[in-house]
Amino acid sequence: MNHLERFQIMDEVAILKHNVRDLQEQLNRAHKRIAELLEPSIESLEEQLIRKVMLSRGLDPNNSEDIKEYWRDYHGIED
Repeated sequence: MNHLERFQIMDEVAILKHNVRDLQEQLNRAHKRIAELLEPSIESLEEQLIRKVMLSRGLDPNNSEDIKEYWRDYHGIED
């Protein structure tokens, strides 16, 4: 392998490393964006579940006293 071929290979390796770095950054941004998009739906699903449990226990999820009662009963949380 002569010097020119070695230089061309090293140049190609540098370009490929740069491309990999760019792709990794894009992938990281995509993962963050997906997490951002899913976060509200996860919270809303959790909220829906809590509301259903409260209703099944005869508590009103819109009543602050019932909410306090739910958390006090469920988690032992005091005011």
